[in-house]
Amino acid sequence: AMRRADPVKATERALPALVAETGRAALLCVWSNRGPTVVHLHRSNNTVFTNLGLGSVLPAARSSLGRILLAFLPESVTAETLAQEAQREKFDRAWLEREIVRARKTRLTYADKAINPGLYATASVVLGWNGEAVCAVALIGPDAALSRPDNPSALKLREMCTRLSHEAGARVLEDAA
Repeated sequence: AMRRADPVKATERALPALVAETGRAALLCVWSNRGPTVVHLHRSNNTVFTNLGLGSVLPAARSSLGRILLAFLPESVTAETLAQEAQREKFDRAWLEREIVRARKTRLTYADKAINPGLYATASVVLGWNGEAVCAVALIGPDAALSRPDNPSALKLREMCTRLSHEAGARVLEDAA
């Protein structure tokens, strides 16, 4: 049964309902050999202008999708990409470690408009049977409130990812803080 389950496809199928409910565009991302890579974009009725599209590779440390994947993937998978990114751009490693700890507790990460001008994001993760990230989803929009932990859209996103994680066989997840 586990071999027949495809959490990425299940997540892709769940996006239209999430987008309709939140009014936000959604990005579906997986970890590739180059880092967090967009594999699906589901647009909302609210116009969002972005240069992100299928195949876009996001910064691992600075993007909400990158940090949520870093939090739930083994370091052996992410270390090389993160090291390459550190050579190209500066980021505070202590800050990144704090963000990863927070992501593991809340299963949510946030990004301000520094990554994509004019857009804010919140991301959550779909876990597989082994507790590792299978994929991640971000909601994006021009509203700064999207990057707050109590945002209703962020909570809906986490709820969807938790449900999909359960369906993929992930152990029972504790209620996030």
